[in-house]
Amino acid sequence: SLGGVVGARKSSGHVSIIVSDLPSLTNEVSSLLSSIEVTLEEQRMRRLDRLKPPSRLRRNWWVAAFGLPAASYLMYKLTKRHGWFYLMKILAAKVSDIFRDHVSEPLHSIYQE
Repeated sequence: SLGGVVGARKSSGHVSIIVSDLPSLTNEVSSLLSSIEVTLEEQRMRRLDRLKPPSRLRRNWWVAAFGLPAASYLMYKLTKRHGWFYLMKILAAKVSDIFRDHVSEPLHSIYQE
């Protein structure tokens, strides 16, 4: 019930409201508005949480489903025939080639200019 309303009169289909304490009525209305604002903010946060895009794993599940078994099989085949030492040697050679082509030589040519 509203604190500032004393009574209501009904005459010929219209309702007249008598307000006796306007400050308490405004305080009550402002508290109702603030509680509505809090509720709306909670609802907004829930909606935004539901509208978040799915995680990278959920979007690219097929990479994990097909890529991991294929990579595992490739690793098994490479290590079965030649062993881990051969695989590490090939990997080190590829990394050094990439470093030389994309970092070392461009820096060297910039220094020479």
